[in-house]
Amino acid sequence: MYYINLKQERILKFIEKFGVARIEHMKRILNIKDIDNQFKILIRQRKVKLVFNDICVLDGKKELNIKMIKALDLYSYLHLNNGGIPIEWCMPQDFPFTIAFFRNSKVFDVAIINEGEETIYSSAINRGVSERVIVVLSEENQKENIKINKQIKCCTIEDGVLNFF
Repeated sequence: MYYINLKQERILKFIEKFGVARIEHMKRILNIKDIDNQFKILIRQRKVKLVFNDICVLDGKKELNIKMIKALDLYSYLHLNNGGIPIEWCMPQDFPFTIAFFRNSKVFDVAIINEGEETIYSSAINRGVSERVIVVLSEENQKENIKINKQIKCCTIEDGVLNFF
């Protein structure tokens, strides 16, 4: 039997909440100083498994949600570069959104749209009650195919770097 400390518990809860995460996401969001050492212990105890270089899932999980990884890229970016305005909470959502977060007394819903999914997501988002939507696209030229009748912000994510347009 293995015992876990509070830092390891925070890491496990984060991965359990979102299903998948990069180590870099947790370094930015959880602010645990010796997170690399904590990961080595969790991997040794077979609580966490590295799927790729720095992508973690709970041991026993076989799913790798790439859309969630992109959503967490956005969350970790906004968490660090927030201009002094903290993100008070963030949670996973169901289709058409991937995550939702609360910041500056406003709820933001995040949709990750791959090429070819523009029409399906546009109609689903238009039917929903969301007021503020952040859309993460694979390519900038996808914006032409997005037909959302709400206040939206669009961005792309390349290797963890966000580009808003």
